[in-house]
Parts: sequence; C-alpha cells; structure tokens
Amino acid sequence: MTKFDNLKIRFFFNSPVIIDRYTTIDSILIAQHFNNIMQAGQLKEFVMPTPDNIDFIDAKHGVFSGSIWYIDKSEIPIFKTQTITKTVNVKKYLKYTPGPDNINLGSGEFKAYMLNYETIFVESIYFYIRGNREKITELCSQVKNIGRKRHIGYGAVSGFEVKPAEDRSFMLTLNNPSKPLPVSSFPKASTGKIALYRPRPPYYLKTDKAPCYMPTSSLYERTSHFKAKQKPILVKNISSSKLACEAGSIKPDELPENPHHCAMCGTFAKHTVPISVLFRSKNFNDYPDIRGNYICKWCLAAKTAHGIRTFSGKCITETDIIPLSNKDKIKQYIKANKLDATPENFKDIFVRTLANQEIKPPYVITLKTMKNNEHIIWKATVGISTGIIPVQSGKETLYVDTELLKEAIEQTDTGTAPYLYLNNTEKRNHLPEEERRFFAKYDRAVLKMLSYIRRPEKKEEQKNAKKRRLKKTA
Repeated sequence: MTKFDNLKIRFFFNSPVIIDRYTTIDSILIAQHFNNIMQAGQLKEFVMPTPDNIDFIDAKHGVFSGSIWYIDKSEIPIFKTQTITKTVNVKKYLKYTPGPDNINLGSGEFKAYMLNYETIFVESIYFYIRGNREKITELCSQVKNIGRKRHIGYGAVSGFEVKPAEDRSFMLTLNNPSKPLPVSSFPKASTGKIALYRPRPPYYLKTDKAPCYMPTSSLYERTSHFKAKQKPILVKNISSSKLACEAGSIKPDELPENPHHCAMCGTFAKHTVPISVLFRSKNFNDYPDIRGNYICKWCLAAKTAHGIRTFSGKCITETDIIPLSNKDKIKQYIKANKLDATPENFKDIFVRTLANQEIKPPYVITLKTMKNNEHIIWKATVGISTGIIPVQSGKETLYVDTELLKEAIEQTDTGTAPYLYLNNTEKRNHLPEEERRFFAKYDRAVLKMLSYIRRPEKKEEQKNAKKRRLKKTA
C-alpha cells in the first residue's frame, strides 16, 4: 500500500503568472504525470484520471486531495493586465465537421482576436496535498510553468519545496474547504458557499458539474463561519440556456432524440444535433469555447440574434430579466417596475442586492465586455446559492464570494477602500503597501463587482459637477 503524507508544496516564479483562482495542485501534478507517460509512449490517447490510475494522491469519495493556491500574508502581489492574441485552432473543428467551403483566417468566424488576462507578479504560491512524498517531489521537479499561456513564458517556475504540513488537502478547518468539494460526498463541510463546479479532473470541462462547497476566493488563507440566507438549489443538470430561454419566452425548435452532452452549455440533453449546424451561421466566432460534438436545442435557440440581444448584459431569474448594460433598457425597467432608482445608481443597487443575498436561485448573470452583444449565455454557470455568485464576464466565469463582497462594499462606503484602478493597474501598483494588500484580500471577481459601487467621493464629485452645469445654463 502506498504511503501518504500531508504536504505543503510551494512554487517560486521568475515571471508573472496567469492562473485561475480555483486551480488546484492535484490538477497540476496529474497533468504532469500524464504528460510524462505520453512522452514515454505508454499512453496514446487521453484517459480520464481516477483513483484507480492515479495512486500517488489520496482520494475520498472519488475526489482527489489537493487545495487551491494561496500566497503568504506577508506578500503583496503586483497585478497587471496583459492583452494576448488568441488564434482559432481550425484543425480541431474540421476534425468533426466539414466546415465552410472557404476558410478565411483574416476575417469572419475563424479570425484571431485579443483577450485581456490579469497577470500576477508574486514570489511564490503554495498548496496543500496528501499523497506520496517521493512521487510528488519528482513530479514537482518536472513542472516548468504553471497557469495559462505557459508556452509563451508565463508562470515560469524557478524553484519549489515540499514540506510536511497539517492535513489541509480537503479542509482548512471545519466549514472551510480548501478546494471545491461535492455536497453529496462531503456533508460535514456544510458551508453556505455552494456553486455548480466540476469536482474531478479535468476541471476545465463543462460536463458533469455538481453542487460543490467552495473555498474562499481570497488569495490569503482565510476561515469564516458564513451562512447563506436562502436555501440552495442542489440540482446537477441545469442549463443556463434553458433557464434564459424559458424566462425570455423563447421557444426552441424541436430536435430528434439523440442523447449527448451539449458542447456549448455542457449539460446532458436528450435532443441534440451535430455541431456542423454552427457553420450555417457566419456571425458565430466562439469556436474555441465549444467542447464536444453535439448541441442541445436550448443553446441553438439562445445563440440566435434575438437570443444574443435578449441575454447579453442581463441578470436572468426564473421570473425576470434584469438589464445591466443598456441605459435605455435600464430606464425602461425602472419605470416598468416603479423602482426608486436611476440609470446611474441601478448597478450599485443591484450589486448590493447580491451582497445582501437577496437574489433567489436559480439565476444567471452575464456582463458584456464589449460594446456589441456577445455569445455569453451558454458559457455561463447557473447560480444555485447566494453564497457564491457565478458571473459570466465575456469569456470568463467569475465566482463572486458574497461574504468578501459585502466586506469590500462596507470599506468602500466608509472611505477606507483604495480606488480600484481596474483599467489602470500601473496606478494601482503605486499605491501604499497596505492599500495594495486590499487587492489580494479581495480577488478579481469581487473587485469586478465592486467597481459598480458608487464611492462616496464620486457621489460628491457628481453633485459638484451638476452644480457647475446648472451655473453655466443659468
């Protein structure tokens, strides 16, 4: 029987890192393990990792040990926004479908596009895991880069260390998981922070998501006794496209019975069609986000021009569609619902509603990242609790910790929070050290929602600006 030890693994870097908040150490080590055996010719095609073929990491209920990453509380990271050009892997899609007659990489659905990534300059990050120390040390020595865009030099590892530690590979403390844990298998976790998440690797897949207890999103280790105000919806197979279409009274076309996982929303559907139907639409250019060969009827309906207009920049519940981007739509919504709000403070009120856990699950929230409408809804994750709010911001899913969001809003209201500088990280990085620590305590998802909160000094400046305008017109 393999001997397991409780370990703390630390990686040091000599380049900035682009890394998802919920990246776990088991995913890094398993990827390195499979890369080794594929290079040795012992494996010709991908095999789903399970406790049967991964014997060097401890597992419970089929879930591997291995925490998300943290940084030392003494460390203050530097954040920068980096724009990187993304090209479409045309060969990948031609493998499953004949595609259009003429493929133009300079324009149309296969053209390259630019994405903004947040890079983190940090000396080191660390994880917890329970496994075989000898094997894990060997794999750590082979890890050259961590995170996204490794092939162009991001996340370059300059060193590592593996040390004995307390067992924090599943739970930091009682009620505080150190990684996403399925509710059905870990009832003792009992935290109110629950979201649909894939509990087993590969974690990037959209299929087989389950209600999971989620760790805090702060970059520092943190414990809490958070309790959700509303009961979560513990449903596995729930489609964001279906929820949106039903709320928007969009009726999909009937499809033949063909049970498969949908390549767009990831849920299992009885009625699907091959992805080749996408090539009939010349305005569709989101092929990199397609994972699979079949599409459900709800996603086909949601990706139409009418669906895109209806669901871009919205909060969608079972009974309502709340606009979040278009000022004219917001004005109409305020008037129709007789709300005590203005288009200028509507988003502020909405974010405070989320922080106070007043939204009723299930729901879907999409934020536009460009002027035009986007294919967002089928990429989104359905919110099933009020403790963790999934927000689809363009191509990226942000998991907003409402406990941290409420804290950050309170600091903003009292004037103790620093100015965010979301669009100018250079100015943010020149703030005093204590103010820069704010951006590690509250992660990027919280900061994104916090940007909609009206700061006290901003309100005063708006009043003064209004007075100046009135004087000019007098």
